[in-house]
Amino acid sequence: MFGSLRVKIAFGYIVLMVINVAVSIWAIIAFSQLGVSVGTILRENYQSVLAAEHMVRAIENQDKAQRAMIQGNLAAAREEFRRNRDIFYFWYQRALERALIPSEPSILDSIWKGYQRYISLSDSLEDVLRTQGHAAAQRFHAANIRTLSDGLKNDCFSLLELNQNVMYSAYESTQQTATDATYAIVVAVFLAIILSIFFSVQFSRFIIEPAEQLTNTVKQIAQGKYDLMIPVQTKDEIGELTREFNKMTARLRKYEQLNIEKILSEKRKSEAIVESISDPIIVSDQENRMILINEAACALFGVTEEEALGKRVTDVIFDRRIVELIEAARASDGRSSEERYPYLMLQANERTLYFRPHLTKIQTQGGAPFGVVTILQDVTQFKELDKMKSDFMATVSHEFRTPLTSVNMSIDILSQELLGPLNERQRDLLESAKDDCRRLTKLVKELLELSRLESKKIIMEEEPLQIGNLIEFSIKPLLLQFQEKGVHLVLDIEPNIPDFIGDQQQISWVITNIVNNALRYTDSGGTVTISASTNQREILISIADTGRGIPKEYLDTIFDKFTQVKNVFDSTPGSVGLGLSIAKEIVELYGGKIWVESEVGKGSTFSFTLPLQRQDISKVHESTTEVT
Repeated sequence: MFGSLRVKIAFGYIVLMVINVAVSIWAIIAFSQLGVSVGTILRENYQSVLAAEHMVRAIENQDKAQRAMIQGNLAAAREEFRRNRDIFYFWYQRALERALIPSEPSILDSIWKGYQRYISLSDSLEDVLRTQGHAAAQRFHAANIRTLSDGLKNDCFSLLELNQNVMYSAYESTQQTATDATYAIVVAVFLAIILSIFFSVQFSRFIIEPAEQLTNTVKQIAQGKYDLMIPVQTKDEIGELTREFNKMTARLRKYEQLNIEKILSEKRKSEAIVESISDPIIVSDQENRMILINEAACALFGVTEEEALGKRVTDVIFDRRIVELIEAARASDGRSSEERYPYLMLQANERTLYFRPHLTKIQTQGGAPFGVVTILQDVTQFKELDKMKSDFMATVSHEFRTPLTSVNMSIDILSQELLGPLNERQRDLLESAKDDCRRLTKLVKELLELSRLESKKIIMEEEPLQIGNLIEFSIKPLLLQFQEKGVHLVLDIEPNIPDFIGDQQQISWVITNIVNNALRYTDSGGTVTISASTNQREILISIADTGRGIPKEYLDTIFDKFTQVKNVFDSTPGSVGLGLSIAKEIVELYGGKIWVESEVGKGSTFSFTLPLQRQDISKVHESTTEVT
């Protein structure tokens, strides 16, 4: 019947539009009648009701004015009386013009006569007041005017009630009209719904059924069934779409045959690359299931590839730290999340291995999260070399202590001239040797301290500390140096910082070392500011100076061992760059963090945090997990 889908849809719209127009016309007629009825009520009776109310109000105001005259306020009361008299005349005239009810003229006539009598008695009240006084005027008002005033108001109320009754009758008529219109509209809407359903069912046979058939076939093709063909049953746009879709399916079938081997080749190539990497690699999806694992990871966790793929990460990896890192990376915005565990120590095959985790969240081209790639970089060799270096330095430092003590004693004996007098040249040489011994002794102490911290063999005292007292204790040995150099020292400590548990000697060593560095590199007239604040979870301590600043290339290595930032004019005898390394080890031993912000020529700010809740060292530096 219809050769085009556009014609079919247009015909359906026309039928529905005709039904809607018919219902709309019917509704317009019904509501127009209702509007006429409401307009009649407002036009014919509302003005009379309003006039009656204003006349009653005018009489009441005139009564008040008469009582004011009796009380002595004659001039103002007379003016108020006259003003309300004019108001009464105005509204009486409006009521007379709208008098359409048969009994309404007689009531208005009675009101007019009574009001004229009321005006006359008011004039008499003024004469009585003027000739006989207030008492006589009050008796006159009570005996004559009050009764007349009440009668006038009753007549006005009768006029109001008469118009209200007529309005109520008109309202009932309007309600009946509205009810009739509602029934008519309901019937029309019901018929419109029946007709719409009928035409919808009819048009579904022409439009919906071919579209549904096309959709079902498309779903099957989307699942990879490229050998399906959609039968062409119509000559409209859907039929044309079906023919074009069949052509596209044929092209997809050819494309699949050409590219499936290429896809498999790329997959095998990617898997070979992953397998060739010696470091353990794990790829998990958004549901935390294994989708790729290389041979190194299988060997580390004691599983085969078949056992791991498709399982949840927690069913394959029993190390809580690795699972936490993967879950944190999956919930992050795509950046790596290995800051919590920078290094992991694992036991595998009766051997201690060290790994540095790298985690990256991967996304699709559309930006949707896909999974997490976890690479465990094997740094065992570097850790072992670092341990050998630390052990060597600790051994050398320990062996230095006895000969250093002997040399110091010998220099002291010679300096005291116990073995004979010294000349000036000899005294200078001994003083220089004594300074070198002091520097070597300081270096040995720092090396031994760093060795104990790195091995976690140091015994930490636990005592309640107040941060303000701790800072004052730490800077007390340096106050004289600040005065001599002319550098200002400023303390900015937030009040009411809670006490915390820690080792006063260790933490004060950190503060003293950083403040001493700030003093050393701040010129006379500069400022060193020590501030402390809290966020109820940890205490933040910052030491800011206005000194030379640290070049940007040193900021990442400033806390490494044996790192010093010097220029040709600097001279720091006995320092080999261990102070900040020791400070970092102490802060991290408490579970805190330490960092620096600096700009050359403007100064540096060293900051570190200390948790208010004392953490157990074994938890802060948890490092050993047996992998089976």
